[in-house]
Amino acid sequence: MCPGSPPRLLWHAEAGGWLALGFEYVAGRTADYSPGSPDLSVLAKTVHELQATPRPDVVTMPVERRWENLGGDVSPMVGDALLHTDLNPHNLIITPGRRAYVVDWAFASRGAPWVEIGQIIPWMLISGQSPAQAEDWAAQFPSWLDADPADIDLYVTLHEELWRRRYRLRPAPWMPPYLAAIRQWAAYRRGPR
Repeated sequence: MCPGSPPRLLWHAEAGGWLALGFEYVAGRTADYSPGSPDLSVLAKTVHELQATPRPDVVTMPVERRWENLGGDVSPMVGDALLHTDLNPHNLIITPGRRAYVVDWAFASRGAPWVEIGQIIPWMLISGQSPAQAEDWAAQFPSWLDADPADIDLYVTLHEELWRRRYRLRPAPWMPPYLAAIRQWAAYRRGPR
């Protein structure tokens, strides 16, 4: 069983080296990660389910590969947990009955479970959360609380550098708010708490 009730796969086809997948249509809306949103509890439930789900053998991409060429010891990010790695508000569909569906598993990886939460925090900041609010939300997850703060600091620093480089090489209109959120979080992590 996958967390967050992913839409059911209805068909698949291969042609010309491409694999096409057809999923059931889910009527719903994208999630709201803003302060006080009831969707934050749906997101938390989804992350708790994800962190309790054994990683399928087919998910082999090591999450630390994203940051290994940027310097620093990425070994704290190594792990065997199932990670979606892109739980932005558009990838969490909420039905009128408040059922959550997780979509777009293109970057599914294996790694330390706290990395999943680190991947969500910039999206929370874009949605109006402060770094302190986002980290307070993150504190409900044992994997986050058990992570060494120095490892989280390194992750944030490397994540900031990764997106700075990506934006410089191939800028896209959605990147500036994301990079600004990461920079805001990095500044918070570096400053007095």
